[in-house]
Order: sequence, then structure tokens, then C-alpha cells
Amino acid sequence: MKAARNARFRLIPGNVRAQVIASARQTGQARVVEAQMGTLRGIAKAAPSAPAPTPQPPLAEAVNRIGPYAPTEKQVAFYQRLADSPVFTEEERKRALDWLATRATRQTIKDQIDWLKRQVETRKANRAGESAA
Repeated sequence: MKAARNARFRLIPGNVRAQVIASARQTGQARVVEAQMGTLRGIAKAAPSAPAPTPQPPLAEAVNRIGPYAPTEKQVAFYQRLADSPVFTEEERKRALDWLATRATRQTIKDQIDWLKRQVETRKANRAGESAA
């Protein structure tokens, strides 16, 4: 059933999906659900040890770019969470968010997400190794 649903979903062009979602939001038939800190789909996670990063202004330009090549809202949200990681400097974070707002496409954001994940993992590992030495 999931494969059939996903296949049907891919048959609808991205710009049509975006217009349907936008009109549903305008008429009140859909709402934006904000994730709460420390929960993931209702499952409680351990509280973060580091203070939460300062919230970045929403990147309306990235989400509002409508078309089959525009990144999905899920991709944008995941990218933003990765970029907000404390392992990045403010300059790195600014460049990453500028790229997202201006040049990201559905395919290129996948590569950038993979790169950000690797950076978060290796930089955390390196910092843990430095503090143990």
C-alpha cells in the first residue's frame, strides 16, 4: 500500500502539490505542525546537553520556490536542523542557509544533507577525542 501511495504521489507534479497544500492552508483545511523540542513523533528523547541554538529566521524563499525541482518542506526542515548543529560556526551556518535559500534543488539538497550529516558526526567524534586526550 505504501508503494502504491508513493507511486501515485510521484505522478502529481510538484507545483500542483504545492498549490493544493497552499490552498488547503489558506482555507484552514490544513495546518502547520511545529515539532516540539525533545520529541520525535510522540516519543520522548533525552534532553539536549548543549543549549538550544538561537532560532534562525524561516527561509520563506526556499519553501516558496514552487516547482518539481524545489526542495520539499521535509528536506528543508531536516537541512535547517542539521545546519543549526553547534558543531558549525556562525559563518558556516550562514553560508549553508544562504545556499538553501538561493540555489537548492531537490537533488542537490540530498547531497548537501549527506555532507552536513557527515560533518556533524565527525566533528562530534573529533571533539570527544580531544576532550578525552
